[in-house]
Amino acid sequence: MVLLGEVMDSGIEVVKEMRCRDRTGRVRWGHMRLIPEFDPMHNVVGVLTIYRDIDGLKRSEELFRTLAENFPDQIVRFDSRCRCLYVNIAASRFFKIPQEEFFGKRPSEIALLAETTLAERGEDMIRSVIETGCACTTEVDWQSLYGDRKFEVRLIPEKERDGRVTNVLWIARDITKLRATELALLESERAFRTLVENSPDPIIRYDLRGLRLYVNPKFESMFGINSRDILVEHIYTVGEESKVVQRRLDHILGNTVKNNEKSNLELIFTFEGKKRYWHAYVSPERGTDGVISSVLMVWRDITERKESESRLRDSYCKLRELAAWRETAREEDRRRIARELHDELGQYLTTLKMRLSAMRINLGSNNEDLATELLAIVSISDKTIQVMRDVVTSLRPAAIDFGIVGALQWLITQFSKNNSILCNLSLPQDDVGLEEDRSVALFRVTQEALTNIVRHASARSVTISLEIENNDCFLEVRDDGRGFDPETIQRNSFGILGMRERVVMLGGEILVKSSLGLGTTIRVRVPLTQSPRG
Repeated sequence: MVLLGEVMDSGIEVVKEMRCRDRTGRVRWGHMRLIPEFDPMHNVVGVLTIYRDIDGLKRSEELFRTLAENFPDQIVRFDSRCRCLYVNIAASRFFKIPQEEFFGKRPSEIALLAETTLAERGEDMIRSVIETGCACTTEVDWQSLYGDRKFEVRLIPEKERDGRVTNVLWIARDITKLRATELALLESERAFRTLVENSPDPIIRYDLRGLRLYVNPKFESMFGINSRDILVEHIYTVGEESKVVQRRLDHILGNTVKNNEKSNLELIFTFEGKKRYWHAYVSPERGTDGVISSVLMVWRDITERKESESRLRDSYCKLRELAAWRETAREEDRRRIARELHDELGQYLTTLKMRLSAMRINLGSNNEDLATELLAIVSISDKTIQVMRDVVTSLRPAAIDFGIVGALQWLITQFSKNNSILCNLSLPQDDVGLEEDRSVALFRVTQEALTNIVRHASARSVTISLEIENNDCFLEVRDDGRGFDPETIQRNSFGILGMRERVVMLGGEILVKSSLGLGTTIRVRVPLTQSPRG
């Protein structure tokens, strides 16, 4: 009623958007136009009221404004004369220009834009959309306050029902990081292809179904096949004729995809009429979402390496055989020298002693000085005989001939006589039927271990145990001495190296465990019988 009175009083048409309630009590937006009616004397005699419901339009505008104000892209609306009708907060912040300074201005009239070619180009694009009625998308480079930026610009026409373009919506998205990422990906792909296509190893990329997506030139040249002939074929259609190979490749690819982890495998199959060894490295490839999209398989011909390893194993076996032969020969020499010393030299020394004793009896009674001298010589001969016996024992203790149990008992007895270290011996109740070479090796290892304990350990006690488990004989020598650093000692100790050599040549193993202040344990495992060499 107020508006009606104003029009009656002023005679001026009023146009206004207003909210009012409909019959249901709901508030709606309406477009109100009040037109004065005049009599011939130009007096206002009535008012023509035209009302149009624009509630849907207003709500759409409110929704548009809410979306636009919270949208990260820059949104600007231009009319058919290229003048700004609306600009969102994102554009205002980017250009650091208040929103109100955009309204009613062309791009060429807006500060920061007026001095750039972007303004002229923007107006040309807006006019083109108005004339053609077609949306367009382009990329724009601009030197902004934030440095060089790249934008993707979309211009969308807004039309009336008759198809006439009334406004143009300008939406600009900053794609600087996106393009930089794409460029980095392209560079990465280029580097990948350079690396892969010049790789000396065959490289294949599979999809999750086992179909080839890519093969490198090395794969093509090695198998004499063009990549166009094998792409998008199943994994087994080239070269992998063996069903065993097929199943293994299928299994490893399936595990790679299922477990999302890298895999390695070695395969043997015939290539160019010769058995070849191959190593395959399988790695899952993930997309930007972290999901596996493909599998990369790198093949490497390791035939030469395998042949070298085989030759090395053969050489190692021959060295072991040579070491075993040398050790056997050494023990035989010791046995022979000990026997000759005992039988030959011992006999001569005993005869010499007897002759000297007889001479002392026959001649010494008349010559006291001669008797004294002969007695001294007899004493020296006794000492010489004892030294000879000690040498014979050290070369080849007779106890070894009675087996490992008797040999260890004799060794412990001798050790206890000559040292103040308490020695405990634990032996199996049943007889240990070891072959002679194994008995000798275990005896020598124990002998060397006891020698090291006396020289270096400062131990109060030592425990030696021998036991049989399944088809192995275990020997353990444990002391409570000062211990040592195994990493340092084992590299430089010929004693430990000698122990290891004796044990390894019999197919056994030795473990040395020690810590400073906690003593030392040497554990030896030797098979009861000789295992096949190789």
